[in-house]
Formats: sequence, C-alpha cells, structure tokens
Amino acid sequence: VVYAYSLGLINGCYLCRRFIPFNPKEVSVIRRIIRGIVGGTITVLLLKYVLETVIMNQMHFIIAVIPMFIVGFIITFIYPLIFSKLIIHK
Repeated sequence: VVYAYSLGLINGCYLCRRFIPFNPKEVSVIRRIIRGIVGGTITVLLLKYVLETVIMNQMHFIIAVIPMFIVGFIITFIYPLIFSKLIIHK
C-alpha cells in the first residue's frame, strides 16, 4: 500500500513538472500560506478518510492499492493543477 502511495506521488510529480507551470515562489507570501493551509488540510483529510476506509473495511491489500495511488496522485498533480487555474496562483 505504501508503494502504491509512493508511485502516485512520483507519477504526479512527473506530470506536474512536465505539464503545469506551478512555481510557489512566483506568488506572495500570504498566498503561499493560504495554499499551504488549504493543501495541508486537503492532504490530511484525504489520508485520514482513505486510510480509515481501507482499514475499517479490511480491504485486501491489492484492492487498497488503487485508492492509495489516487491519493498520492491527487496530492502531487491535482492540487497544483487546481491552484494553477485558480486566482490564488497569481
């Protein structure tokens, strides 16, 4: 399950660097703080609820790979994609 999460992170990072012009240093400190708070909250909630679902439903580890991959991918690709399209980016 940890490997699936790591694989999602790596794939998301690769796609983010290749297709999204997301540079956190291009915006003001206030906007970086806002993005950090929002991103941290989203990350904690995603991990909490996905892991809780996986553990409480006693999913087989092969089935649990898919949601963990998706969580890693969301954190590293979808999150920057959303912020690069929103007004918080510039």
